[in-house]
Amino acid sequence: MIKHNHEIGDSLIKKCRQAIEENKLDNFVKVIGGNWMPVFTFSDNKMEASAGMRTLALQEMIKRGILFQGLFSPCFSHTQKDVDFFADTYNDMLQVYKKALADGYEKYLIGLPAKPVFRKFL
Repeated sequence: MIKHNHEIGDSLIKKCRQAIEENKLDNFVKVIGGNWMPVFTFSDNKMEASAGMRTLALQEMIKRGILFQGLFSPCFSHTQKDVDFFADTYNDMLQVYKKALADGYEKYLIGLPAKPVFRKFL
């Protein structure tokens, strides 16, 4: 089971990094962490972490049928077909992401950017 999960994670990381590279978004979108739980980061034109760009990425993945919170936890039930669907959807999301880098995420985001759960109120 562990071998399967790691293989799924490795495949997902490889395919998503390839999509990032093909879309020339290496400076703005990254896949970090290990094959047991890849984490996705999203930056703006200044190459700084952006809640707006991250929220847009999550919105676009969800719009295409993947409940996504910015990480992927491979499990035994995931198949290569699941990885392929995720990677294709991720690539589609990156198309919108590129437009948002040029035009601003506000043009594409429905609602407001997500806020951190733990933040100061006073």
